[in-house]
Amino acid sequence: MKSLKYKFLLFLVTVFVIVQSVAQNISGSITNSGCDVKIQSIDLSTSNILQGYSFDSIEFVLKNDSLENHCSGTYSTSVEIGTSGLFPCSFSQYCLEIIGPEIAVNLFPGESETFGLNNISVPIDFPEFNYNAGPLDFMTFPLRLYIGNGLDSGDSFEVMDAVNIFNNMPPESPVLKYPQNGAIIYIEEILEWFLSLDPNGEAVSYLTRISNSQDPSYDNVNCISSDVKCELSLLNLQHNSIYFWNVQAEDEAGLKSSFSETNYFRTSSPPAEVFYGGFDNFDQRFEFNFIHNGSFENFGQGWQFFYLGTHLLCSMEFCSDDLFAEPHTGDYWARIHINLPIYQSNVHLPKAPAKLQFWLKVPENSVLGDLQVFLGDDLIFEVTPIDYSLYSSYELISIDVSALGDGGQHRLSFTGSGIEGGTRFYIDDVKLLVNLNSN
Repeated sequence: MKSLKYKFLLFLVTVFVIVQSVAQNISGSITNSGCDVKIQSIDLSTSNILQGYSFDSIEFVLKNDSLENHCSGTYSTSVEIGTSGLFPCSFSQYCLEIIGPEIAVNLFPGESETFGLNNISVPIDFPEFNYNAGPLDFMTFPLRLYIGNGLDSGDSFEVMDAVNIFNNMPPESPVLKYPQNGAIIYIEEILEWFLSLDPNGEAVSYLTRISNSQDPSYDNVNCISSDVKCELSLLNLQHNSIYFWNVQAEDEAGLKSSFSETNYFRTSSPPAEVFYGGFDNFDQRFEFNFIHNGSFENFGQGWQFFYLGTHLLCSMEFCSDDLFAEPHTGDYWARIHINLPIYQSNVHLPKAPAKLQFWLKVPENSVLGDLQVFLGDDLIFEVTPIDYSLYSSYELISIDVSALGDGGQHRLSFTGSGIEGGTRFYIDDVKLLVNLNSN
């Protein structure tokens, strides 16, 4: 009987020891329960942020303040930037919450570790950051860092006057350079514009839109480049077609400028078999000028005027009433205005590469009006008031007219429209250069 009682007591002791052992193992495996992870400090080594960019300057120290619990697991992070200092962001409409990356925490009691948050992006479209200021102006905002593991309440740390956010501004609108508005060009040529500067010093890229519609701003982008040009040879343009084009500048943060002015050009006809090269293949040994007296010397000999005198044929003596009067070379030049053209009949244009060149100036005292240049019935060049500033001094105009070469005679005319005595276009040194290289 004693032996039986002894065995029963031994059984109870064994069960008690096993239960105690299992309870200890279960308790030790719940590593997140009762954790006390705290944010000890934040280091904002760089507190200047340009809108639209990421910053990686937030470093913070986490410490396990619990006395006996090992804390491990994945913790979420978030950064809040606001104006009123009312955190969390759910308390204020002028508060931006940025979800940060998850971090892996593995801290024994009393241990601490330094963490960093990278690629925290401050958007450019948060209303409170889009204030009316210059590119070097900034506003200062408070910041709140939060960590949590989904089981405990987490911890937060607030820093007042923590972040200087600089106003990001778009680049300048591009100004178109080549070709001149209304010119006829080859489909292999290159569109060009002037460099756009960014007020914040960011790199600028360019978006070029080319379309058959008169406002290409809503069409797809044809060229994206960091250079100030677009190669038409890379596009599928058609011959004998009119295209409208403009350019928009974009900075590194994605801010876009306003569109440039919209110009148009016409593509030439496909070259005939007798052509011996393109517009850039002129061999000066075989280059001949088919215009007689393009500098208008000797009272414009070779040219026909609807009205001679101070209106259409100028010298410093004839046009002394004009403060901006001057030739490009020589003593004479043409002054075009209203609907009185000057022209040369019977201009021979062979089937060969050819370009019309002349020098153009629009004086400062010119008022609203247009200049049009015709070869036969074809309008090959046009200037409107929006183009005036491009020709405040004499500029060389060069137009590819190879597509019009048929071996026949053509009339070359310059005509204007506007206010009599007020609209002025100076023309000088006209040439029709034809490449007669027989190779």
